[in-house]
Amino acid sequence: MDNVPSSKETVHNKLAETINGLLSSNNSDNFHLIEEILSSDAYQITANSYYDLYLFKSSYPIFKFEKKNSITPTLYDSISSIEEYEMLRRDTLYLFRRIATKCPSEDIAEAFGPLLNHNISYFFIIQMLQELDISDKGYVCLKLADLYLNSNETNNATILSEFAQSNYKNSLVSSFKLDLAYGVQHSKPYKISFITCVNDERVYEECLYYINRLLIPDECQIETLGVTEASSMTSGYNEGMHASDADIKIYLHQDVQILNPLFLFEIIRLFDSYPEAGMIGLVGSKSLPSDCIMWHGDRVGRLYGPNDKFSFMFDWNLKAPNATEVEAIDGFMMITNKDIPWREDLFDGWDFYDVSQSAEFRKQGLKVIVPDQSTAWVAHDDGMTDLSNYEKYRNIFLSEYKHSKE
Repeated sequence: MDNVPSSKETVHNKLAETINGLLSSNNSDNFHLIEEILSSDAYQITANSYYDLYLFKSSYPIFKFEKKNSITPTLYDSISSIEEYEMLRRDTLYLFRRIATKCPSEDIAEAFGPLLNHNISYFFIIQMLQELDISDKGYVCLKLADLYLNSNETNNATILSEFAQSNYKNSLVSSFKLDLAYGVQHSKPYKISFITCVNDERVYEECLYYINRLLIPDECQIETLGVTEASSMTSGYNEGMHASDADIKIYLHQDVQILNPLFLFEIIRLFDSYPEAGMIGLVGSKSLPSDCIMWHGDRVGRLYGPNDKFSFMFDWNLKAPNATEVEAIDGFMMITNKDIPWREDLFDGWDFYDVSQSAEFRKQGLKVIVPDQSTAWVAHDDGMTDLSNYEKYRNIFLSEYKHSKE
């Protein structure tokens, strides 16, 4: 019975199947039927629970504009499924982010390839600039115009350049700034391991791209471990933990990108400056709310948002940033300098492993901290979270740790 889809899942599958059939039919006369589906009550309700349908809602206004303005090929001519639209949005976000973080021009050109291959119109680009969380939109838009110009797409280039000048005139120059002053290096050499549970190779590829761009402190070693086919987050992290002899282990989601090139310097300095700390997070709760659901209460730390300016500096001679001791950290990134087994005996899914591990570290007398970040160090593209088993694991947490806040 566990494999029988729920009624909501059945509706989702039927909606997706119908839309995919229309997109793959190569009959543009049928595309107007997609609007009828998107405006239906069934779609609107189901899209609140399924991220693919939620994202696809923005596709029809793009197609409608393109058709009205005789832009060919249209978006619907260029994709054959909802999944392909989702991947196209993802690749567009990755391109925008590489531009915003001033990645090498050849890496930006590589990321531009999928959009060029799909014959994406300028209006799709404009729509994504407005929808996606990126900073320095004017600068990004001008660089996109240059990419189109270099590809002999002069019409798209001209429109995007004019759009940037008209709509993003306050952000036409990149805010990215990087300042590394070595000074006197106080830390010892460390081996550092990045451990990730992986079920989407393209997403993980972008995660690795930013890891491979990190500046590495002298004599430190870096390794990456991708754990595939994990049955749970805890089992995957235990597998990675036992496979590595690293001094510092960074457990991160596959959809995290480390934007601060000086990230490793900051982490080493934090552990050196706070010897009582066993685990670092980038977002956390000083005191869990009464229901132990982290986002129901105040949190400390920072995640990347569209208004962030990229300005990173590091000097060994300066003090480490202030850090706040917390009760629990968010699991998108958990950084440890001690090996404590993850509780896969209790948390055999994908929820509450982070709050549990925070409690396990504190039980060992180790502090869990979140550093101040004037500029967000990472981005997390988590989308819509599946909370179908969340209550189950919340109750397990409360029972195991006898939390007084029940």
